[in-house]
Amino acid sequence: PEQSLTVSLVSGPAGLVVTNGVLAWTPTEAQGPSTNEVLVSVGDGVATVTNALVVVVGEVNALPTLAGVPAQWLVDWRPLELALVAMDEDVPSQRLSFRLVDGPRGMSVTTAGLLSWSPAIAQEATTNLVRFAVTDGEASLTNDFVVTVLARVPPTLTLGRDETGLFLRWTTAAGFRVEQARDMSAPAWTPFTGTVTEEDGTITLRLDGEDVEAWYRLMRDDGGGSP
Repeated sequence: PEQSLTVSLVSGPAGLVVTNGVLAWTPTEAQGPSTNEVLVSVGDGVATVTNALVVVVGEVNALPTLAGVPAQWLVDWRPLELALVAMDEDVPSQRLSFRLVDGPRGMSVTTAGLLSWSPAIAQEATTNLVRFAVTDGEASLTNDFVVTVLARVPPTLTLGRDETGLFLRWTTAAGFRVEQARDMSAPAWTPFTGTVTEEDGTITLRLDGEDVEAWYRLMRDDGGGSP
């Protein structure tokens, strides 16, 4: 009578199995590209024979994965710095390169993915679409996000007196400096060097001695010199 046959795997790549005479294998990313020799045997309980076959795994480039960037809000023209994040699932991983596709004037992106921007005064109260791309040398992906530069509300400088004497006080976001002069028409004003305290966003200047008889002004500390 016909004998029962048993098919077995003698050797082959990791993950390859033979069950009831059926060979099955799903290569991993790390196993491609590769050329693999598979050796199988069949036995009838008395004799065994072997056979070999070759399985070639081709390489398919995997697209990079690109992390999203949430909407950004800038106050007082503060610089924006972001580290863009992407990953490559190929094995070995390919080198990724970033570039800026579209964005406001002055914005830049390094090939390593560092995005930076210092808004100009003219870019106050604007909403800007930013588009950047990443490539692995074969395929590329793009992503968008929005940067809004909020309008600055001019602070109000007030003069007051309490139990410790005269003071100047204002509440504002960062980005202003106080200058003083003995004469309002003086060609050069100097930064205030007296006592300055800050609490909960309120800045207080204590006026003592010669500071009592002086002119004061707030200046935008953005390099533009706008009072």
